[in-house]
Amino acid sequence: MRSRNVTPGYLNALRTVFARRRDTHPNRSGKRDKNTSLLDFLDRRAPGARHVMGEISIDLADDWAATWGANDLGARRWRNQARSFFRWAQDRGYLRRTPFGGRRKIKKGNRCGYFTTEQYAKLMSTLRNVNCR
Repeated sequence: MRSRNVTPGYLNALRTVFARRRDTHPNRSGKRDKNTSLLDFLDRRAPGARHVMGEISIDLADDWAATWGANDLGARRWRNQARSFFRWAQDRGYLRRTPFGGRRKIKKGNRCGYFTTEQYAKLMSTLRNVNCR
């Protein structure tokens, strides 16, 4: 990726998305990331296995994205960074198809990140009682 003349900050952001990290490793704001990096996800899925770029399929990438705990804006940022890297890998022949190429699954439930699950449930229950005609 350095050959694309990207900034060191961009490379750091990519490292956060893909590289293994300790659970205690904080991000730039000093908080622990809510999203699981790709290598951490693969390690949990198949402990001890050696991972190669070619095994990353659209379904695997969707399963990985489903584990992300960030709100929609944070997930979109991660998806865009991952998509950029996967396009780079496809251009060089490491992948046959680009994960996150177009379709996107939307998680149900509280995706806001600002309300707790209980607060979100209360908000949704009040909306069900409103007549929207």
